[in-house]
Amino acid sequence: NLIDGFSNSEKFATLSGSQTRNNAAIGDVANLIGTGAFNLAAGDSITMSFVLLAANNLAALQVAADRAQSLYNFNSLNANIEIQDATCSNTVGNVSISSSTAAGTIVSIINQQGTTIASSSDLSNFSFGNISAGNYQIRFNFSDNTSYIQDFQITYLVPISLDITASAEVLAYPNTIVDFTANAVGANSYYWDFNDDSPTSEEQNPTHNFYVEGDYTVSCVSSNGLCSDTAYINIIIDAPLGISSLNENVKIYPNPTNNILHIQYSETIDNMRIIDLDGREIMYQKFVNSNSIQLNVSAWESGIYFIEYYSQQKIKRNRFVVLK
Repeated sequence: NLIDGFSNSEKFATLSGSQTRNNAAIGDVANLIGTGAFNLAAGDSITMSFVLLAANNLAALQVAADRAQSLYNFNSLNANIEIQDATCSNTVGNVSISSSTAAGTIVSIINQQGTTIASSSDLSNFSFGNISAGNYQIRFNFSDNTSYIQDFQITYLVPISLDITASAEVLAYPNTIVDFTANAVGANSYYWDFNDDSPTSEEQNPTHNFYVEGDYTVSCVSSNGLCSDTAYINIIIDAPLGISSLNENVKIYPNPTNNILHIQYSETIDNMRIIDLDGREIMYQKFVNSNSIQLNVSAWESGIYFIEYYSQQKIKRNRFVVLK
């Protein structure tokens, strides 16, 4: 009885297993029941766990005792449980468990239908992936027929798939207004950056006017608050229609063009090749005493092209634009 104090002799009797009691009078509920005995050498130690149980009847008391035992068994494992939710790029989750080994212990993953989808007796490095979004349980079944259950959830994130288009990708003054369109599954917000020091736009389908010549990488970010996707499109704004003479020995007109391109040289050239922005060779041609060329580019894609020509053992380059 602890009401009148816990003397050294009572402590010894409890630890030795000789302090037992299986009944109590009304109001007399404070009592310790020991277990043992334990033989300890000098300097040794032992860790003991105690549990306080209370219930209205014996059956409920047994349930509480089993629950306490299962919690003790689980805590003894020192288990580290990691739940990895689905991500924007990976629509399934993963659970991994690492703990100390306990003979006869089995860990299981159970879905919300009550079906065991994975189990193992190796608790040192248990991992199970490709888990769809939903509610699950991790169940530890111990050798003493008790079990410990921990609920967990794999959440689902809606990924974003964004595609953007422009009404034109190559333009020349004075027509430099571009209509942009964004198509994104699962998105509810948009952010456009036109890369020309102008204000950004949060419209889904904005219209933008470019005022300065140049190549602009326009970006759009679509989001649903958790996932996002980014897409890019290149817009080329070129000089007004007319004659291009980037090299004083060459005239290219009309530039931009969508049909016949005229190239005139003030010097005789030996050969010429045309490449696109990616450095791919579009055509190559040799000439004999020629200083005037006509190219039909009506079937070419819109974009910027470069003419490289060889004259007097020197390589020179000019640019022209095909604009449909």
